[in-house]
Amino acid sequence: MSHLVAPAPFGGLEAVVAALAGGMARRGHDVRILALLGASGGCAAFEELIPLGVELVELRHPPRDYRAEARAVRTEIDRRGAGVLHTHGYHADLVGLWASGAPGSRLVSTAHGFTGGGWKNRLYEWVDRRVLRRFNAVVAVSRPLGERLTASGVPRDRVAVIPNGYVPPEELLTREQARQRLGIPSEALVAGWVGRLSHEKGPDLMLEALRLAPAWHCAFIGTGPLRQLLIRQAERLGIAPRVGWHGALPAAAGYFRAFDAIVVSSRTEGTPIVVLEGMGAGVPLITTEVGGIPDMLTGAEALLVSAGSAEGIAEALEEVRARPEAARRRALAARARLEADYSLDSMLDRYETLYQGLAA
Repeated sequence: MSHLVAPAPFGGLEAVVAALAGGMARRGHDVRILALLGASGGCAAFEELIPLGVELVELRHPPRDYRAEARAVRTEIDRRGAGVLHTHGYHADLVGLWASGAPGSRLVSTAHGFTGGGWKNRLYEWVDRRVLRRFNAVVAVSRPLGERLTASGVPRDRVAVIPNGYVPPEELLTREQARQRLGIPSEALVAGWVGRLSHEKGPDLMLEALRLAPAWHCAFIGTGPLRQLLIRQAERLGIAPRVGWHGALPAAAGYFRAFDAIVVSSRTEGTPIVVLEGMGAGVPLITTEVGGIPDMLTGAEALLVSAGSAEGIAEALEEVRARPEAARRRALAARARLEADYSLDSMLDRYETLYQGLAA
């Protein structure tokens, strides 16, 4: 099987692809990753899979030269023979469709989520949903995403819902170790926010919530197009001294125990990896009720707030501060649910069944 992806240096999609490719290689499958890259760049998570026997093929072409990428992918398919071509993201979906066509080949995509945003991104996603109608199978990482795919014209019998599985970090630092590395004072009350600094992830809502919850600090891990705007927003709100900008950190989940709470303020989501990682770290979770999150967590395991509500996030932060024992019980319940419902083996079993069905 071949995974086709245009990766960022690291992120949720890249983590899922790495977990899936590495897991299948450990089960004895012949796996390779075809990475669509520019003149520079790469993905460390993929490079780490090479010792497991995963072949990493870097295909480097100028930006938006999709036809050249498709020819290169088709060459790789012909070199290794027909099989499952598994694409991830709208870029890879389009290139994969153009590259497919070898007798016996099967085309699968995982839809990790649609983020909306500006007109250009919405156009790409509109095209992608139409491209996916021509795939043999489409995996949605959450039930609402699966419903959206069928509503957009993907045949219902080709849509499978397979939530993401949890991969523990190689090193989960203690609270003291993580705070020391991040430069966080031991006595500070700190929320962690992890993700891409972009509109759909709601970092602006987190800053507004911080203004309304003056006892709290926030450590942002991630980078993205809104970084400078967010720094200015924090200054304008008068909360800059309570905000830490840590940039993109590899293996960010290893730092989660530094935090008194983890906040997911997204306006849209699939089955977010950061939620799974927060559940695994045993840290109290505050998250918006979007995408597949309400299927992952209930009020017994996290504090759920309405999408777009900075006030709701602030109230949840104050609830965690005022009732730490209740927050600890929710975190323990979230950890138990993670182990019961979101194991990596469960995800791999379901993908394996899907691949076998396509080959039959």
